[in-house]
Amino acid sequence: MNNQQRIIPLRVVILMLVIVVVVPFLPLLISRHWGWWEAWVYAIIYIVGFAIRQRPSFWTRDGYSCQPY
Repeated sequence: MNNQQRIIPLRVVILMLVIVVVVPFLPLLISRHWGWWEAWVYAIIYIVGFAIRQRPSFWTRDGYSCQPY
């Protein structure tokens, strides 16, 4: 197999940051009501869910697979 490094373009990184960081906080940004705890919970669940989907092995017991024991 060929061991090549994958270079991620800056545009892709910026778009990912917008999707992962700005979109969950849109309710707070639009309403300007920073004490709205439901919107904070929504944003945290959205970001944590994204992190879990990207690295499911990080959340498993053995750290390698997501197969049931």
